[in-house]
Amino acid sequence: MDKVRVLYVGDGETLNYLVTKGMNFYMAGGYVDESHHLTKALSNDSDIEVDHIKPGESLELFPRDMDTLRGYGAVILSDIGADSILFYMNQNAAPMGPNRLKLLRQYTAEGGGLLMIGGWSSFGGWGGQARWTETPVEEALPVTIKDGDDRVEVPEGCSFEKWDVDHPVTKDLPIGESFVLTGYNRVKAKPDARVLAWIENDPALVVGEFGKGRSAAVATDCAPHWAGTMLDWSGYNSFWTNLVNWLVRRI
Repeated sequence: MDKVRVLYVGDGETLNYLVTKGMNFYMAGGYVDESHHLTKALSNDSDIEVDHIKPGESLELFPRDMDTLRGYGAVILSDIGADSILFYMNQNAAPMGPNRLKLLRQYTAEGGGLLMIGGWSSFGGWGGQARWTETPVEEALPVTIKDGDDRVEVPEGCSFEKWDVDHPVTKDLPIGESFVLTGYNRVKAKPDARVLAWIENDPALVVGEFGKGRSAAVATDCAPHWAGTMLDWSGYNSFWTNLVNWLVRRI
């Protein structure tokens, strides 16, 4: 079986903060890598190869042409806003370059796999700043996205419910084991999509077809803080590898 290349974009942040000590102060900061949770899970399948682009690198490194995108079986967008892919480093240029959101729509329509994972910079996101609503990427996803802040913070905890286990993504998962999430993005499943799990009355895991391709949406995060104890769930690795393998039509 040939290996599947996956382009994974997002899940990392640069922190800058001011430290004060009485009359003295200094600036500090650093980079927090949150991508290792999903990268490690996908590496559990030896037939999946992951290329990761940090959010701060996406302006420069996200593919600019279909030939490069076609080299990947699936593209994963996680905790990264639309502007970080739509724009380019040289924003004074006119034109800047191809519309990479339209490229993602075309990529999916031609047979690629597309997955968006929840977070403060996914779907609508914090204050609506993720800005995926009414974009070409939303057209390719199996969900519609709220125009504005769509975060649902659940400090008391929530979990996936009402699993649809009659699907290749979910049928072998240990859904009898509970895990606790602390938030998610509130999205709506499109009429022709299939909801595989819910959080109360909100879709949590949605899959669908777009043109010749497949797409999926996971409303919660794959990393802290929303992922909670899902990171310790025995089905964590299989959940993500099943999703990728379904997107690329291996299951």
